[in-house]
Amino acid sequence: MWRPAPVPQSSRLAAPGDDSWREILDRQTDWADHWSWMPFGTVLLVDDNADSSRALAAVLTLRGYDTVAVGDGGEALDYLRASGESVGLVVLDLNMPGMDGFEFLRMRDADATLATIPVVVFSASDGARLPRAIPFVRKGTDPDQLLAMIAGERR
Repeated sequence: MWRPAPVPQSSRLAAPGDDSWREILDRQTDWADHWSWMPFGTVLLVDDNADSSRALAAVLTLRGYDTVAVGDGGEALDYLRASGESVGLVVLDLNMPGMDGFEFLRMRDADATLATIPVVVFSASDGARLPRAIPFVRKGTDPDQLLAMIAGERR
């Protein structure tokens, strides 16, 4: 029987100051509720904030997702090109040093292979400049909103 790997206790401590992430982690003790679906592909987390990436990775791991975190858009493009079709979804921050989220989206859209990978933007920045087709969740909102969007957008 498949079960997600347990998350080390140290990952639980990496959650940002928003206690709603901690509540999500605490609710994930009944695995039977999550066996009815299986996530497909790796979720690539693109965020320069390591604490935010670790907290989101911990929650997604508890939900059964495989995650990989990178620090900017350039690293994300490199990973996507090297990994082939193993990535099912990108969760993208907009403001990052190096290649920001907007440039990542332009570069992704210019590559026919990468353009098929769904993206959910999760950022403290304003998403007004994003194309309407890109789902946007503001950091600091209810984490369940992001989790529902991730479940609905993955390929």
